[in-house]
Formats: sequence, C-alpha cells, structure tokens
Amino acid sequence: MPNILFPTNTILKNFADTDSFFLACLFTFIFSWAVAIFVLAKARSVRQDPKSVVPEYDPPKDLSPVFARYIMVSGREGGMAGEVTKTGNQLLTLINLFEDGLLKKLSFTTESLLEYEIHENYKNMDCAEEEKKFLDRLNEKVGMSGKLQEKLSKHGYDGDGYNELNGVWFDFWYKDLYGLALSRGYMEKESKIITVISIFAGSLTFGVFFSVFLSFIPVVGVFIAGIILLPVIVVFSVGYLLASILLPHLNNIYIIVSDIEIVKVFLVGFAVFSWFAWFIIFGQNMTKLARKLTPRGLEIVRQLNGYKMYLKGVDRGRLSFSFNRESDLSRNRTSFSWLGVFGLITDKHWDEWYLIANHPN
Repeated sequence: MPNILFPTNTILKNFADTDSFFLACLFTFIFSWAVAIFVLAKARSVRQDPKSVVPEYDPPKDLSPVFARYIMVSGREGGMAGEVTKTGNQLLTLINLFEDGLLKKLSFTTESLLEYEIHENYKNMDCAEEEKKFLDRLNEKVGMSGKLQEKLSKHGYDGDGYNELNGVWFDFWYKDLYGLALSRGYMEKESKIITVISIFAGSLTFGVFFSVFLSFIPVVGVFIAGIILLPVIVVFSVGYLLASILLPHLNNIYIIVSDIEIVKVFLVGFAVFSWFAWFIIFGQNMTKLARKLTPRGLEIVRQLNGYKMYLKGVDRGRLSFSFNRESDLSRNRTSFSWLGVFGLITDKHWDEWYLIANHPN
C-alpha cells in the first residue's frame, strides 16, 4: 500500500478522541518507562559491594537462618526472583527452632499435617532474638503446642504455607524482621521518594491489572478502579496539561505512515509488552530500594555468600548436620536450615530429617 501523508492532528484523532488525550497517554507511557529504568539502575547500585566474596566456614554469629534469608532478599518473600516460597521459609524456620531445642517436638503426622510443641522455658534459652519473637507470636496465635495444616487448593497444595501459621508469619516477616533489620543497622528507613515510587509502581502494575476486571462492574467498579489508578491518573493529568500547552506548536508537524490500523495495533501491542516488563522490573527491584541495605547489611550478605560458596564446594553427600552441633566435630558440618536457606538441600537430607524428626530418640 502506498504511503499516505497524514497531518499529526488527523492521526491522533483517529487513535483517540482528542490530541491532548493521545499526548497525555504518550507522556504517561514515557514517564513510566523512565521510572522503571531508574528503579532498575538504582536497585543494581544499592546491592553492589566492592569487597570480594571469600569462603566462610561458619555463618555470621547471632543471625538465624530465616533472618539471613530476609537480609539476602531485602525482605522480599517469593516474588519474581524465585525466592524460597512461604512454605519453605515457614518450614525451615520451624526446623531451625527444632534444631536449636526451642521446639521439643516437630513431626509430620500426615504428608500435609505438622505437629509441634514449644519448649516451656524458651524465653530463658540462649537463642537469637528473632527466634523468640516468632515463638511469642506462634504461642499467642496458635498455642504452645498444636497442629499446622498445609493450605490446599483444588489441585492439591498451593505452596502458600500453613493455614494456622500465615497470620503469624505475615507479622513476623514484615514487622518483626523489618524492625530488627533497622535496629541492628542492616537496613535504612524507606525514603519518601521511594515511597512515592512504590505507590506509583503498584498502581501501574497491580492497579491496571485489577482495573480491567473492575471496569465490568457498573458504577462501583469504576469508582474503585479510579481510586487504585489515582497515581497513574495524576501523571496522566500532568501530561494532559502539558499537551494543552504544547499542541498549538505541533499543528504543522506531519507523520508518514502506510496504514493507520497497523500503527494502532503496534502501539497497543507495545503497551501490553511494556506492562509485563514493568511488572517484572518493579516486582524484582522495588523491595531492594524500599529495604535498602546499609554497608553493614552488605557485609552480612557478603559473609553469607561466602558461607554458601563453602557449602557448595563440599561434597554435600557427605555433609553432616545434627540437632546438637556442639557434639558434631566434623569439618563439613552445618544445620539443615542453613542448607535450606541457600537451596542446597538434597533428597537424602530430607530423608534424614524426616527420620530424626519423627523418631527423635
């Protein structure tokens, strides 16, 4: 099809109702990409540590495995980067408490039902502060002993943890561990600019997604969609204001295209692709900015990566772990929970743990 010369005003009016609307959309689109690129670049820079990672033969002192996991992933549980799932973090925390003697009992009665019993003197035992905080919440919400049922879906286990434990876990992960990270100087408080970016990122990703479905609900759905899309609407309004100022200077600009329908399809397709890209970029990196590590936090991460390097270098088939580390004098030793934190647990290790947990004597 031969090329046809279209005035800009004609193309814009075919794509949207008004020129100002189109330019406002374009401004919002460019602004969103600018924010995403900023987040991606900033997140990479805040995690950089100039020191080299060297093998560490023991994990950092006074740091439980679950807290180490929290620091390593900047407080992001699950998410786009493939971290350990809630089920993994929850179970590894319970196993760690069992290893440290804070749980007198931890066993599976069925494949999805777990029983536990907290040591009656746990508050006076020598352990990490975060372990006591977790047990305090578990005791308050579930009890000193009880059963934890893994969540089920229509297709089996949904990987979202244990029914009775989820409420405890949310407060522990997002409140207790975050507070400890701040008080110990591992993380910095979230800045106001990052808070604003987080709100905009949530509106742009999850807000747009849910608004598609809310738009089918008359009146109420549209109203709710407008609320969750408010940050994006604010940016759009700024673009609309700028467009009304700039449009008088764009009347003589022309664009050559061969088929306006192809332009429409291309723009819509690129917008959908961009949304998925924004979802991944913000999902992987916003928590790193909101939970920015201090130099001390970066040093802890470096030590943890050094310990992981050591564990990966040994023969994991001969790697020993026990529930009484003081009596385990072999060099290739660790705890089951540390293996889990680094994703190094083998089927053999699981078999050994089930055997010990279900037959502690």
